[in-house]
Amino acid sequence: MRRRRDGGAMHARRTAHHLRAGLTPDVARGPTMERRAHGPLRATGLDAPAHLQRVDDAVGLLLPGTALGGWASLLLQGNNWFDGRTGDGCDQRSSTVRPAPSSDVAR
Repeated sequence: MRRRRDGGAMHARRTAHHLRAGLTPDVARGPTMERRAHGPLRATGLDAPAHLQRVDDAVGLLLPGTALGGWASLLLQGNNWFDGRTGDGCDQRSSTVRPAPSSDVAR
């Protein structure tokens, strides 16, 4: 788990999640938070490899009834050689978010 410089942990999550947890709108818009791809927020200055940050961003987008798939799922299951890159190491693969079979998105 990544840690902030002050020792606390914070993951990329939807803005609404942070606000429900007590983060004020002023802090969410301030310099201590950064908006990630597709909208999740997390504290600035977190130290983690790029592939772990990408997984954290994808997990931050999950809703009830969805699951993480592909290389990111394998990495979280302990298969550390999956880093989201193609065989030549140059291109990044996307993290897959799978909807529940009963959801409108899956139909």
